[in-house]
Amino acid sequence: MHPSQSYLEFTIEEQCYALPLTAVKKVIRAVELTCLPDSPPILKGLLNMRGEIIPVLNIRSRFGLPERDILFEDRIIICNTAEKVIAFAVDLVSGVVEVAPDKFDAAKRILPEMESYISGVAKIDKETVLLYDLDKLFSADDIREVGIENESLLP
Repeated sequence: MHPSQSYLEFTIEEQCYALPLTAVKKVIRAVELTCLPDSPPILKGLLNMRGEIIPVLNIRSRFGLPERDILFEDRIIICNTAEKVIAFAVDLVSGVVEVAPDKFDAAKRILPEMESYISGVAKIDKETVLLYDLDKLFSADDIREVGIENESLLP
C-alpha cells in the first residue's frame, strides 16, 4: 500500500483544490503586482520576491471562473514547475492535508475529461477536493508564453 501524500489545500470561489506539497515553494499574503501592457491573458502580473521576479499566472481563467482583482486577504502560492518558478492568487489557503490512498480516486476513473490537468479527486473532511498536477495545469507552453525569465528586471 502506498503512503499518504501531502497536499496544500486552497479555495477559489468556494471550491476546494489542492496541489502536491512538493511543488509549493511558499505562500504569502497578497501584494500589489506589476502589470505589463500587452501581456498574454494567462499572465496576471509580476511579483518581486526579494529581487526574484516571479510571473503570477491567472488561475481563475484557467478554471473558467469569473475574473476579479486580487484582494488584500487573498494568498499567493509560489510554486516550482518543471519550467520555472510561478505563482497564482487564491481566495484562501486551508493548510496542508494528508491524502491516504483509500481517499484518492484517479482522474481517469472519475473525470476522464479532466485527466489532462488533474491527478485525481479526494474526499477530505467531507469536502470533495480536486487534486491538481501543476505541470499539467500550466503547461510548458503556457509558461513559455509568459516569456519572462526570473532574472528579468521590472519595467
